[in-house]
Amino acid sequence: LLSGRLADGAFDAFTFAGNTNTPLLFTVQAGSGLSIYFDIRDARNQSLFNSYYYNSGTRQYVFTPKEDGIYTVYLWGRSGPAGYTITNEYIAGPPSERNITRGLSVNTLLSGRLA
Repeated sequence: LLSGRLADGAFDAFTFAGNTNTPLLFTVQAGSGLSIYFDIRDARNQSLFNSYYYNSGTRQYVFTPKEDGIYTVYLWGRSGPAGYTITNEYIAGPPSERNITRGLSVNTLLSGRLA
């Protein structure tokens, strides 16, 4: 969980490591009166995914990298000032935990997420 404060025209940037075909869920919560432009860029600074939303609230975005690498999320304030939070999580688990066959015993509850 990261948080900050944005004014109109200001931005914050965060880097993350992405793995090929491993979907990530980003959850962005904007404070009252804050509109945000959400942008993910690769190491070549090419925009790969972006979205704009108005007037605060919570939005979720799924991003699936096409290759291993370092990516940057930009949050641009388009109104404000107001606070925000951002989180990201694997949707289907990290690569080391995906596509594994596991035993299932009787009367055992297992849970997970599929992308």
